[in-house]
Amino acid sequence: MKHKIIISLLSMVLAGISYLLYPIIQQRYFQSAENSIIIHPDTDNPDPEIIPPPSQNEIGTEAALTNGIEEATQQDNLKKNGEIFRQITSENCNNECTELFGAELEYCKEVCGLKVTQEASGDCAGSDGLEKDYCLKDLSIIKKDFTICKQIKDANIKLVCKNRIIEDNIDNALNQNSLPSE
Repeated sequence: MKHKIIISLLSMVLAGISYLLYPIIQQRYFQSAENSIIIHPDTDNPDPEIIPPPSQNEIGTEAALTNGIEEATQQDNLKKNGEIFRQITSENCNNECTELFGAELEYCKEVCGLKVTQEASGDCAGSDGLEKDYCLKDLSIIKKDFTICKQIKDANIKLVCKNRIIEDNIDNALNQNSLPSE
């Protein structure tokens, strides 16, 4: 009798957890990659506003024009917040930066999150320009420290830095809340 009650309670708890986590997991892992990110330059909030992709009714010429305008607005907002080495579009990221070479290829991979975070030595003072920004980004991701992201001059790299720390924090929280397997 006790085993039936324990199994029933465990089933209800698992159902409750599944009910609460399903929207989060669905939004994070099954959302279209075409979301646009809008940054508000007048706030220090590290969380950008996510705009969902257009519905099926809006897809076509008007949607393509709107996405182009949103992407241009995003780049304009980034320029107000700092320097930008090169304009990287969602098309560049979707193509995994295959059309770029040299420094532009490395920059594109950093912005699109295609480059693996390297172990930073802790001293980025010996670097200049983008190399220093890359070093600061890697250091802040390893230390999970937003204040290091604020030292990055390039607006795209700074945004990637903040987003990556947020993603890592969410992943860690989800991993800590998961039930141990039996």
